[in-house]
Amino acid sequence: MGKAVKTILIGCILSGSFIFFSLFAALYFFHTDYARQMIQSEINKGIPGTVIWKKHKISIFSGSIEIENLWLKDLDGKDVIFLPHLFLKISWADIPLGILNFETIVFNKPKVQLHEDETGKLNLIKSLIKDGDSSEGTSVPGFPINVKIKNAILREGELQYQSGSDTRILLPKIGIEVEKADLLKQEARISVELSGGEIFFESIQSQLDSVSLKTRLSQNQLSPLSIKLITKNGSQVKASGSFVDVFHQFRPELEIEIDGEIKDILRTFSIYTEAHGIISAKGSIKGSLANPRIDMVAKCLDGDIVGTRFDQAELCCHMDSGIVKIEKASLLLPFGSLNL
Repeated sequence: MGKAVKTILIGCILSGSFIFFSLFAALYFFHTDYARQMIQSEINKGIPGTVIWKKHKISIFSGSIEIENLWLKDLDGKDVIFLPHLFLKISWADIPLGILNFETIVFNKPKVQLHEDETGKLNLIKSLIKDGDSSEGTSVPGFPINVKIKNAILREGELQYQSGSDTRILLPKIGIEVEKADLLKQEARISVELSGGEIFFESIQSQLDSVSLKTRLSQNQLSPLSIKLITKNGSQVKASGSFVDVFHQFRPELEIEIDGEIKDILRTFSIYTEAHGIISAKGSIKGSLANPRIDMVAKCLDGDIVGTRFDQAELCCHMDSGIVKIEKASLLLPFGSLNL
């Protein structure tokens, strides 16, 4: 009997030692350059572009993964994404429950360079999806496990986007934080901070000082939502409220405030640039984006439009079903006044 127990104990020790050294060898292998190159090679077989990273570190016990100097390059070898440092920490305890729970995700100083070619294809898509690949005719099953994110941070990101000669976005400093995200429940807390930047579209031209956004995604709504935009010249646009039915119609329920130099604000939307004055406006946007109801009350002081100076102008109006109705309009001139 004693010999049998001894034999079992020896067998358990040998089996445990084998498992331990196998795990140690596997962990050591995954940290070698050969393993890194082999993983990169397998990834790059499935995409047109190229994924490269210089160094990685995996800790099985803590559930953490670190990757340094990660690139996604396009077919011509040009950078699409460069990420100096990526850190992930996963909770192993939640895996048996069918939950991929990221306790921490940190993206440090990523740089993203996006541009569209003459056919309208984005270089990011062209780098990740081969021509001819299509999901048509195939059914995509539901995601097999739930994904949760306790905390995800993007620090000092940079985005450049170019489409043709008249569309350009440059955001040199981006900060994003996502907390308590749950894929199954479609919930998350989101905070975005932008410092500086330029946005040029056909009808929008704006140089930014800062932009901040805070909101919570829950029950198919972004609520409460708070947005503050400050231009280089100090004009401010604030919005608060919510977006409802965000996964379908995306309907705004917003209160908006605008304060600043009228030339700066009108130039932002390429409406009219030969105007001066200090404007203060409050309004609301509600309903569908295709046909919203807009209410606005605005006042402009010390203005000049087309060479006509005025001391004060006031406007109260609203738009519903595409019809604009002016409730009140007044203009105080140096030599008199006009009222509607």
